[in-house]
Amino acid sequence: MTKVVVVSAYYNRCHLLAQTIESVLNQTHQDFELMVINDGSTDDTARELATYEDPRIRKINQNNMGFVRSIVDAIDNSQSEYIAILGSGDVAAPTRLEKQAAYLDAHPNVGVVGSYVERLSEDGQHTHIVKPDLGDDPRTTLMAHNLFNHTDVMIRRSFYKKAGGYRTSFTFSQDYDLWLRMSEICDLALIKEPLVRSQVLADSVTGRPNEKRLITRSMRIYATHCARERRAGRQDPIDKYGPVAFLLRPRSRNLAVWWADDAIKAISLGDIAFARKAAQTSWSEAPTFRGLTALALASAPNVANMVLSLRRKYLK
Repeated sequence: MTKVVVVSAYYNRCHLLAQTIESVLNQTHQDFELMVINDGSTDDTARELATYEDPRIRKINQNNMGFVRSIVDAIDNSQSEYIAILGSGDVAAPTRLEKQAAYLDAHPNVGVVGSYVERLSEDGQHTHIVKPDLGDDPRTTLMAHNLFNHTDVMIRRSFYKKAGGYRTSFTFSQDYDLWLRMSEICDLALIKEPLVRSQVLADSVTGRPNEKRLITRSMRIYATHCARERRAGRQDPIDKYGPVAFLLRPRSRNLAVWWADDAIKAISLGDIAFARKAAQTSWSEAPTFRGLTALALASAPNVANMVLSLRRKYLK
């Protein structure tokens, strides 16, 4: 049995395949298996993946199943003490596996260890280091926001299985839901140096406002709702009612404000159609002044662009 399995799933990102694979093959820790999943890509991902003949790589070509089902199946069909996630196109520092595996070896109560992440802008011209803060009580801090970027984590398999693994009802924010459940049975930790480089992509949650981000934020709010129910001694809504329990979640003012902010940002980027959808979704979630502003601006984009232009000019 290998020490670490590294799971990386791809859907139509052939041009990013090589940099991720090479960064894993060049690790200082060599006791690993790399599972690369081609999740029904329609580009040249399968052809590019076929060029690798390294025995440490297990290639999986499948019909499109989605990210969550793909990594669940990969983990279930692997054997290792630790599980590392690496996003498509992301680059692991040479010592990533070594340092995270050593940390888990030395801290048997830790089930999830992350790291700082070097984040490249969409155009690749700018970079900054994402430095999560676990606070004095990571379990409490986690309820306020996600402490990990997903691509930076290494997980202890025993705690992963005990927590129930990823839940496929969370097509987005599946990692956040998992950390919340794992935090209830094990400790969380962070290595305070960038062990992964990740680039913002236009169609990603961290990119420009898009429908994926709307859904992700909604699922994030739902994950915290489930966690509050469990911590109050009540049954997890998904365990009780199944995926349809999402329809029963309480409305969130914070979520409404996030969506309104995305609508306003979309206007500044010229995406008026999405701005209208985000503004309407915000108002349906909860009436707020920010949401009302977003609705007004999305209904009059020419006025909105003029206001935003003046704001950029005079309120720098």
